[in-house]
Amino acid sequence: MSPEQVRGLTATAESDLWSLGATLFTAVEGHPPFSGSGSWAVFVAVATEEPATAVRAEELAPVLTGLLRKDPAQRLTAEEAYELLAGPAGETEPSRPDRAPTPASTLRLGASPGAGPGAGGPTPPVPGPARPVRRGCVLGGLAAAVAAAVIAAPWWLPGFESSGGESGRTRATDSKAPTQHTPSPSPSSPSASPITAAPPVPAPQQTRSPLDRQAVERVFALYMNGLAHHDMTSLRRGTCPRLRGSLLGFALNGYFVDRWELQPYETPPNTDLLSVEAKITRRDPETGRLAGDVLNQWIIERDADQQYYVCGWLNEE
Repeated sequence: MSPEQVRGLTATAESDLWSLGATLFTAVEGHPPFSGSGSWAVFVAVATEEPATAVRAEELAPVLTGLLRKDPAQRLTAEEAYELLAGPAGETEPSRPDRAPTPASTLRLGASPGAGPGAGGPTPPVPGPARPVRRGCVLGGLAAAVAAAVIAAPWWLPGFESSGGESGRTRATDSKAPTQHTPSPSPSSPSASPITAAPPVPAPQQTRSPLDRQAVERVFALYMNGLAHHDMTSLRRGTCPRLRGSLLGFALNGYFVDRWELQPYETPPNTDLLSVEAKITRRDPETGRLAGDVLNQWIIERDADQQYYVCGWLNEE
């Protein structure tokens, strides 16, 4: 599942290209490009972290890097990916597909080339050097397919728009300001083997300004206090505009928020997304009794206008 899908946006052709990159990465490296202690942790990693370093990719390294860019506009196109895959596939002269298949010529998996509706005679195979099929690649592809099925489970719940100046009231004001941490540098990629075919130079990624910690904590307090005080105005102001219509109430998994405390967090470089964790003291809405503490993860997003919003929450329950 691509980063934009994790953020609740509609899947596009670029989303499919990202999924292709994740599948290729898993087949080549033997493990997915993102990991975590559970499916929810993987969601956060997909949305906010860089993929694991590819150490076995060699000629495929530019393909994996280009397909796994978080910004769909910076991702490799299908044509660019095809060109980069032609060399490792053993083609001396890359042959381009004539055109995208129409619905009438699309084949089902497992069907012969002549079995599609409206198809004529069988299509002869394209000559090329035979390559042995590695068992590890097949197993890796199957693992990627299983992982994709798990990640496809729906998970977005109410999230929230930034506004300045409104701080928490009553018990929510006791939230501690987290201490600042310096993000750990990403490990440097090992040098890859020489590439026989010169791939096109990918466009450089845009450098984003660091996230404003004060803006992050201000919008999170606005959102959480809206939950704790049953204040729909604050809740809506702190919510992503695209998710405001899904706000139905103030309960998280059937419990109200009695108190909350933002946990220490790091701000990753060159991103508009951040995951934060908060300890929530729950209250039973029927009995009014405290129902214990849980740790919830939340996604905070900065839009093109430099406005901050809470855009979804994750919970293991």
